[in-house]
Amino acid sequence: MPAAFFVALRLAARAALCLVPTKDVGPGVDSSVYVFFVGRDPCRNFVVDDSMAGWSKYGGIMQRRIVGAHLRALLLVLMLLTTHCGPTDEGPDRAELAPSTVTWVTWEVSSQAEQQLIRQFQETYPQITFDRQSANGGIDRYLEQTLRPDLINIDAGRSLREAAQRGELADLTELWRESGLLESIPASLQQVSAIDGKQFYVPVAFGWAGIYYNKAVFAQYNLTPPTTWEEFLALCDTLLIQGETPLAIGGEDSFSAFLWFQYLTLRLHGSTFYRDLMSGRERFDDPRIYTVLETWRALFTQGYVIPDRRMVGGMQLLTTLVRNDKGMLGSQKAVMALADTYNVGGLPAPFLAELGFFRFPIIEQSVPVAEILSPFGYAVPVGASHVPAALAFLSHASAPETQLVFTQHSMFQGIKYAPVRVDVAAEQLAEEQRVTLAFVQETAEAVLPVWADVSWRFFGLTEYEIGQFVEQQDIDRFIQKFTELQQQMIEQGLLSEE
Repeated sequence: MPAAFFVALRLAARAALCLVPTKDVGPGVDSSVYVFFVGRDPCRNFVVDDSMAGWSKYGGIMQRRIVGAHLRALLLVLMLLTTHCGPTDEGPDRAELAPSTVTWVTWEVSSQAEQQLIRQFQETYPQITFDRQSANGGIDRYLEQTLRPDLINIDAGRSLREAAQRGELADLTELWRESGLLESIPASLQQVSAIDGKQFYVPVAFGWAGIYYNKAVFAQYNLTPPTTWEEFLALCDTLLIQGETPLAIGGEDSFSAFLWFQYLTLRLHGSTFYRDLMSGRERFDDPRIYTVLETWRALFTQGYVIPDRRMVGGMQLLTTLVRNDKGMLGSQKAVMALADTYNVGGLPAPFLAELGFFRFPIIEQSVPVAEILSPFGYAVPVGASHVPAALAFLSHASAPETQLVFTQHSMFQGIKYAPVRVDVAAEQLAEEQRVTLAFVQETAEAVLPVWADVSWRFFGLTEYEIGQFVEQQDIDRFIQKFTELQQQMIEQGLLSEE
């Protein structure tokens, strides 16, 4: 009998005691929404509210409608399951789960990784089918339906945390324990999703951020990736002397620009200060923010950054690094760019092969190293109709051999990720996946991208200002605008000073 079934049965029995919503909320609509353009992709125009956090791939107007769910159907399924728990002469382990169709809200129905995951699972459980639906809106839209999906794709971050705190997601801590996730996932990744010591989703992979560089240019000038800020600045000076533009930083894409602010804050002042800043406990007019912005501005004043950056962002940052494009990707070139997995994964393979990457350099040796990581996985909504099948599938998805699927097949839009487990077969990982996994094991703390961890309203209002800084490097304006916006969010209850 497959281990996935035993895990699913134990978890389903435990979940039977808690899979009932704790409250019913009458219908209502949050009228306070913010419309903005996200620079990564021309098709990403959102109308958003705070339920958008953690659903960065999709948007929509979210409705507030949480209704009660009944336990009777789940208990009936469990009774049917227990009739098949003993030994059987029926052959393969195909009768232990009742035939059912798992409803799954996914970011991309055509995901190669998820399709492969289903094929593997159905080799053991052919009686379980999947009705996969493309997400169209934030997580709240699906958690507030009378008939909730059995599985949802979800990022670690604000939406996961708030849904779990409202009692809308099943506690999956036991599945973590049974599947070995507690021992095999680095502590830095575990802490970004832990809520009161419990876990409410099963992570399967994560994205990362790093400074990407053209390997041929580095080799031409006999350069090696720097580890400290002093080495990084010396490298930039060397490239400048050789007539190369060291860095591509763009103002069009707030996602990528915010990475610079995040990493400089983390490297100078640590993750505790950064978290307190983004939650409202520390203010943007703190003198430490001035130090961050001065350090960032120096890259521009020293002439390290491409001159025409107003309309550069996202994948365009990386195309400035490519040399074998025969002029098709534009004449503005640089050698390095800070980028995340989302943008890197969109590059064609021949261009991606030109690039290497290194960890954002250390500035203050006394500050514990934190990395910006974006883990994602799957959650089971409270009130789902097919909990045993959903849990069996998640148990399968959490296995080390299964997590290789996300490293070898694209999750969405051609992007491949690193596995969250450290006990996967390292020889089957690409070099950058092995390097990233090693970084994570050495990392004191993981910090989520800003879009995953703050109110979408706050991020939407600040993205213009982050772009303005890239254009003008006006420190006083940045501090004034961010302080004002932070205070607005505190007054609206979207940030907490507690």
